[in-house]
Amino acid sequence: HKPAPAPTNGHPRPKGHRSLAGSRINRSGLSAGTLAPDFTLPRLKGGELALAEYRGQPVVLVFSDPHCGPCEQLLPQLEALHRRTPAVQVILISRRGVEENRQKVQKHGLTFPVVLQRSWEISRAYAMFGTPIGYLIDGEGRIAAEVAVGAEPILALLTQAAGGNGKSSTGEAGESVEPGKGSDGRKRVPVEAGGR
Repeated sequence: HKPAPAPTNGHPRPKGHRSLAGSRINRSGLSAGTLAPDFTLPRLKGGELALAEYRGQPVVLVFSDPHCGPCEQLLPQLEALHRRTPAVQVILISRRGVEENRQKVQKHGLTFPVVLQRSWEISRAYAMFGTPIGYLIDGEGRIAAEVAVGAEPILALLTQAAGGNGKSSTGEAGESVEPGKGSDGRKRVPVEAGGR
């Protein structure tokens, strides 16, 4: 006999939809050492951002949502730590409307780039659908640590990328570093693994 269908709260399951247990989509995050999926997304402030532009420098990629309570708590802490670690680029990938994201950026005075995914397409590529989550991507474009889930682990990724102390010996606090360049404006040369 056939196994009983998964509960659907009394509603028929829509055709083509299966339970999470029956899904083949990876939801456990990408492993350290995996090449980070590239993307090009619209910037909240206009233009586009491609992850490939940041090769040669560490990036902390943070997935957020303007309706996420833990994200709301993370943003001011992330901004404060970002200002103390200008050698590490933070990129926030958010969802939903432009205006509600602009309000969050303004409320928290965010200085790092904020880009918008249409739905969950980049989350799917990175194999995690919750928020807030974060990935540390090294200068070679590889995932450098396991996925960080929640505010404290995301802040720890940024501290790890900055050499462990949350401070940088180059650049001034709050300074925005152009992709591929150091805080002095010169082209950045990738650091070999373990070279810090």
